[in-house]
Amino acid sequence: METEDDHFRELEHLCLKYSGNPLVGLAAGTGIIWDQDPAGYRRSREFVDHFKIPFSMHLVETEEDDRYAQQTWGMSAIDLLESCGILGPDFIAVHDVNVKDEDIRRFRDFGVKVSHCPIANMILASGTAPVPRFLQEGVTVSLACDGAASNDSQDMLEVMRIAALKHKLVSHDASVVTAEQVLEMATRGGAKALGMERRIGTLEVGKLADMFVWSPNTARSIPVNDPISSLIYSSDSATLKPRSSVERSSWTGAKSKPWTKRPSWRRVKASPKTSSGARAWGTAIGRANTHSASGCGTHRLKVVRPD
Repeated sequence: METEDDHFRELEHLCLKYSGNPLVGLAAGTGIIWDQDPAGYRRSREFVDHFKIPFSMHLVETEEDDRYAQQTWGMSAIDLLESCGILGPDFIAVHDVNVKDEDIRRFRDFGVKVSHCPIANMILASGTAPVPRFLQEGVTVSLACDGAASNDSQDMLEVMRIAALKHKLVSHDASVVTAEQVLEMATRGGAKALGMERRIGTLEVGKLADMFVWSPNTARSIPVNDPISSLIYSSDSATLKPRSSVERSSWTGAKSKPWTKRPSWRRVKASPKTSSGARAWGTAIGRANTHSASGCGTHRLKVVRPD
């Protein structure tokens, strides 16, 4: 069985091995509330401060977290983490189903990032994280599948759709957690949660971008009125283009052209930042039945200024 010392020793080895590697990023995974004591949490904080990496923890996914913390340490789980110096802008709190209003304000004040796993929370009947309140308070929210054992799938398109639908259901308010907000959580939110918003998360000049190409030319997605809504509500794996279809292309709006030689970094041109500009851009691309979005994928690109 791996001990706490084994964990820190292996993580230190990896941090030293991949230090400065632009393609490999590391994060620490702090033990759940009944898996570590206060000394271990303080050690985790010292470690990530030293190596300047983010760290995450599954937190108050169920009411059992707080029950255990109260019985064992005489305080709530989040109170314990604050007393150990865990809360901060490099801390990613996963789940956060059973948070109180004061916890949400603490997340805001400490800059804690939230990793929302709506499908895993449904499968395990954990409850619903108060994502509308997090967004209202300005807390950064990202999206995740959780592990396959808790989700039965690692489908991020499904996660985005359920994230948009679930909160409308529990709040009885069709206006909460819009498609635009879900796309924000899946792209910018994820980049901010990892502390990588200067490198990824949006298609901007100077940033890297892992891209997938979305083709809504399927019965599930047609007709396309709003590309963002269609992406969130009407997409599945059948609407994603295979890697081979874009392997040797440079994308500019709705047009593509083959590379004369394969570069070490592929190049794309930045798209408009404004919502109206993005929609016009999406409409133009829609005529070619091809959309591209910044997100998780297999294509490494570098965004450059338009000619």
